[in-house]
This record gives sequence, C-alpha cells and structure tokens, in this order.
Amino acid sequence: MDEKAEYPVYWMGRMDPLSRCASVYGAQGFEAEYVGVVWGRDLIWRGEWIVNPDAITDYIGNRYSLRSLAKVDPKKALKLLKNRYLILLTRGTKGAYVFFEDRETKEHVEGLMRG
Repeated sequence: MDEKAEYPVYWMGRMDPLSRCASVYGAQGFEAEYVGVVWGRDLIWRGEWIVNPDAITDYIGNRYSLRSLAKVDPKKALKLLKNRYLILLTRGTKGAYVFFEDRETKEHVEGLMRG
C-alpha cells in the first residue's frame, strides 16, 4: 500500500480491508480476528536469527530504511525486524496464518510452537 495515499483511507475505514495488504506500518494499532503473515526471506534461521538485507524491500526512509540499516548495523536491524514480525503476528485476536518463504525458518518456528 502507498503510505501517503492509501494508508489514511485505510485507517479511516474508507477502503475495503480485503482489497489490500498492509505492511507493519498499516497494521500497527489495528486488530483483526485473523491475520495472514508472509514471513519473507528477510529474517531467516540458520542456527541463529540472521538478517538478509538483499531480501528486504522496505525502502521507506531511503538511506535510513531498514534495508540500508541492515547493511550498516545488522544487530540493530535484527532487533527492528523481530519487532516488525511480532507486530504482524499479534494483530489477529483469534489467530494468525503464516506462510514461510524459507523452509529452514519454517521448521525452526514450528519446532518452537511444539515446545
């Protein structure tokens, strides 16, 4: 969604909520009964959490974007990226459906849920 043109309309309830996907910017502060999250290749599990800057498509802020930050300060980017997924995963009051682009990450998260 375009942050300047579409987010305000979305937030005011003037847009069909099923007609668009919201990023972490559009989802903050809003809850839904169920949410769908695409867990991209930006945060992957390889024995530890790794930020993959090449997979990050967030250019908001230009040189201050998450993608730029991931290249110069991966530790800080990791903290921010984990927080973004936390926000997205907790917007559903009844549940969340998650699609993982990365098999190893999916297996690790599924293992965490099994206990």
